[in-house]
Amino acid sequence: MSFLFALFHWVLFSSLMACLIIPSILLVKLAVRDKLSPSWHYFIWFILLIRLILPVTPASSLSILNVLPRFNAISFKTSNVQVPLEKDTVPQTGVILTSAHTQTDTRPDPKQILHNYSSQAIIEPSDHLNQKIYIDDIALLIWLTGTISFGIYVLWINWHLLLRIRKNSQDAQESEKLLLDQCKNILNSKSNITLITTLLVEMPGLFGFFRPILLLPLHLSDQITSDELKHIFLHELTHYQRKDFIVNTIMVFLKVIHWFNPLLWYGFYLMRKDCEIACDSRVLSRMKPEERPNYGYTLIHLKQIARLQHIPGIIGMVAKESKLKKRIIMISSFKKSTTKSMAIGTALLILLGLMLLTGAKNSFTDQATKFNQNSAGQMSGDNHPKQEWDSLAKKNARVSLLDIQGQNFAGQFTGKMMIVPDSSKVEVGFSHKKSKPDKTTRNLAEANKAVGAINGGASKTDSVFGPAIAASGIVIHNGNLIFDDPKDDNRAQTIVGLTEKGTMIVGSHTIAELKKRSVKEAVSAGLPLIINGTAQNLSNYFGVYSQTAIGQKEDGTILMLVINGRSKESQGAMLQDIQAIFLKHGANNAALLDGGSLSTMVYQGNIVNKPPAGEQIVASAIMAMP
Repeated sequence: MSFLFALFHWVLFSSLMACLIIPSILLVKLAVRDKLSPSWHYFIWFILLIRLILPVTPASSLSILNVLPRFNAISFKTSNVQVPLEKDTVPQTGVILTSAHTQTDTRPDPKQILHNYSSQAIIEPSDHLNQKIYIDDIALLIWLTGTISFGIYVLWINWHLLLRIRKNSQDAQESEKLLLDQCKNILNSKSNITLITTLLVEMPGLFGFFRPILLLPLHLSDQITSDELKHIFLHELTHYQRKDFIVNTIMVFLKVIHWFNPLLWYGFYLMRKDCEIACDSRVLSRMKPEERPNYGYTLIHLKQIARLQHIPGIIGMVAKESKLKKRIIMISSFKKSTTKSMAIGTALLILLGLMLLTGAKNSFTDQATKFNQNSAGQMSGDNHPKQEWDSLAKKNARVSLLDIQGQNFAGQFTGKMMIVPDSSKVEVGFSHKKSKPDKTTRNLAEANKAVGAINGGASKTDSVFGPAIAASGIVIHNGNLIFDDPKDDNRAQTIVGLTEKGTMIVGSHTIAELKKRSVKEAVSAGLPLIINGTAQNLSNYFGVYSQTAIGQKEDGTILMLVINGRSKESQGAMLQDIQAIFLKHGANNAALLDGGSLSTMVYQGNIVNKPPAGEQIVASAIMAMP
């Protein structure tokens, strides 16, 4: 289920980006108009396709996202009020910390927070946040229903047509095959495309997503001339040569998963129109000037005798009148592209790619770093300044708990942070019996007499909210490699580890590297959040979930964090929220662990958070020993 929600939120974010990219492309196209070639007007749409396919994008100072406003609905919560934070000095999340051992409310005074952050108003919390019950579930269900239904329709209509073509079609005449070979020679094409004549289609076109065939309506042979047939073959062979059928496949797939976005459908409609014009332009470039007007007449004649069919797997030559008019105008004024215009067009595409295919440089993580630097004197936990609280915790050297509460675009979230001052007291607990996990986080804590524990490394499950059925990656305990799947000492994998000196290591490492660095405890983990004091770029990650993560401060203190999710009280946290919490507490290294439905924290024998699906069997745990 975590994968489905991650996929869903990625689709939503990509669709949102498409709503930004499409108007940008249209503005640029309007600015250059006929100054650049038809092929350029088609290729610019590839920026949209690439952005919709890429799961992550690099950060860049040229990104258009740098000038866009960020979420403004995020606030710092304290007691029963919400105080807006200054956008330029704090991250897009808010957390409050309270001691789990005190009976009285020792949270910071709202007046002091107002003074520290120069806030202008106090806003009562909105009740609607408490009414957002399982909206994410409903949205996911609606999206899945639409995607699966539309996907089945697309597959069925194309498969059904393919079966009918195989049963009710015939090979083309020898004269038609000979003319097709002549057209291949004109285009210098070596394609081995199959030509079939059939009564099942009303227009000529390429049919198929991966190995297309060229369909020719049977009734056309008596209604068109050999020159017109030649134009049809040149056009469709050009589509084949340019691999437009692959582009069409990608567009159909993206339509299926973005079925809810009308702007994206409109963008693809315009892209198909530009594709046809670019194909016409390519054909015209292979013709003599005196032949070009006849090509335009062929388009007009086909419009009169062939009926347009809307089948996702067919790329046809026949077009609507609105498309046809623009194609005829291009044909009448056709000019071959100059070297200068090609160079300018290429440079412009590269610039647009840097602007539209990259993430914001001044991202959420940059603001979170500022927040960490500007909050040194802020109240935290007990009624002491942050430095004093850290000093007291280190002096007492005992494991303690903090309540975490915050808010993001999806609503409010809650969780727990376990503070372990002595990193040498942190160990990995492994849950396996006959090669299968058999213990919960609490079972592992009780079996090892741990003070506290959180669920640990990566695992495999066989159902949405089901228990772990196997560990994934590696597990190292007391310097021994006790689990490795698949076995490969030279395969780099993302881990969280502690060396014999108690130093945390996060990021991608091989087993050989871990042995060389004397790693004593380690599990395969999730995405690194902070590495050696540097906040990692998370601008491409979107969505809220139950989260489990671990970090370490420069003084060695271990921070274990679990965020509740998928409930009325706690919607879940973004990765940026988790990163900001660790930065606020001075973490020098931090990474995600196996979150989702397995997110669990145990303290003194009790589960202190709210696992989304109740207590579950886990593959491993990170434990704080007495």
